[in-house]
Amino acid sequence: MDVRWKFVKDKAIQTLEKYGVQFFPFDLIKFVSGFQNVKLLSYADMSALLNSKGMKTNSEWVKDNLADGSNDAALIKMSNNDGRIIIYNDDNTQNINRRIRFSIAHEIGHIILEPPFVTCIARNGYVEKRNYGSYEVEANTFAQCFLLPTPMITINDTIESLSQKFDVSKEVAKISLSIFKNQRYWGWPTKKKLNFSLLPRKYQTLKNNYVPLWFNGFLAYCKKCYALSLIRTDGNYCSHCDSQNIDIFPINEDFVLNERFGRNIMIYENYEPDQNGKLLKCIRCNNEQLDNDQNFCSICGAPIRNTCSGILSENVVYPLAPPESPCETVLSPNARFCHICGSKSIFYCAKILENKIDLPVDEDDLPF
Repeated sequence: MDVRWKFVKDKAIQTLEKYGVQFFPFDLIKFVSGFQNVKLLSYADMSALLNSKGMKTNSEWVKDNLADGSNDAALIKMSNNDGRIIIYNDDNTQNINRRIRFSIAHEIGHIILEPPFVTCIARNGYVEKRNYGSYEVEANTFAQCFLLPTPMITINDTIESLSQKFDVSKEVAKISLSIFKNQRYWGWPTKKKLNFSLLPRKYQTLKNNYVPLWFNGFLAYCKKCYALSLIRTDGNYCSHCDSQNIDIFPINEDFVLNERFGRNIMIYENYEPDQNGKLLKCIRCNNEQLDNDQNFCSICGAPIRNTCSGILSENVVYPLAPPESPCETVLSPNARFCHICGSKSIFYCAKILENKIDLPVDEDDLPF
């Protein structure tokens, strides 16, 4: 079977238009929710679902038994109904978010292109090995055009700029740019003028410069002020505005965060701590000669380790009795409030941190 290059590219564009995509990069989770009888689950979510039905599984079991051993993703067709499930590995210690996005787009390609097979639980019939390879190439081609349509590339684009703007891997950006520059007719969809806009995400860049390599905890996203906070334990409050309207994500499972909120994130200046939470440089006087045995700067007396002060925030309504003493939680250097009890932080009380919280433009009305 020959690969149907232009047919596949046209299908990718038609699918984007059919399901109302307007902005790139778009939310793949929200996109899949628009399909009938298709669910999107991480390996961890699939394991939890099976365990709730009495089985004993984990993510590795799902990978080995439901995904044919794939570290990326798989498409499952249920044997007793028309339902299909895209399962994907969201552990970013194994996959970066951009690889996860491509893997999911690849499985969407299989759904749209409808090859005569579906992996794992049920198969629709025998497929020759040579044709199987063609179907995989077509799914990859679909995913490339689906995430980065060739007509949206400009003459000034580079691999780096495309990777950042469209939230795709550099390999996908490289292939797309090569097709554009070499004017390969088979690599272009029939439709050359597209009505899509670009709204790049902030989170990929933020994560690369925001999360210390040694950090092993959680990310808290506030849906009120759009701040992203690093927290060492699961929390209840936003570290920046003390709102309780937050979502918590394990640091190594942040794909959902990137898809849902990637462009709606406020970046607040942070300061580098060591693994014990102490600053490497005083925020107030920039003194770098800090004593590891002390909690205050020897030059200006400012605190160098941000912890819960136990001083109540005026904005927090406590469901039970408020704390009577600091909970002693170690906080991120830019935290104004304790994510556990909502009290003010030591740095905030010492007026090291600014009080101003800027709210970005609300983009909740964006379809994708």
